[in-house]
Amino acid sequence: MSERLSIVIPKKLKKQIDTLKKHENMEQSALIRKLLTDKVEEEMLEHALTQYSNGLISLGKAIELAESDYWTFLTILKDRHIPMQLDEEDIIEELDRIKNE
Repeated sequence: MSERLSIVIPKKLKKQIDTLKKHENMEQSALIRKLLTDKVEEEMLEHALTQYSNGLISLGKAIELAESDYWTFLTILKDRHIPMQLDEEDIIEELDRIKNE
């Protein structure tokens, strides 16, 4: 389900959107939805990675927060050199999850 949202943006941003709109050959509302979706997903991933790397949330919660899948999230951790933080309970949960895949 969609909701209508009205915003006021700076003129410079409007010009940038107009340029992208032409470059991407997209209508304005579709482009803005795409840009907003991409950025929100990126921010959610960054938030999940920060929370996880600081030990504030579990691996499973980080994956859920990032709205990612297990293997993609592990690849991102590896690529960013973020060490896995698993206690015994986490290891058991992960082994159970792998068995059920």
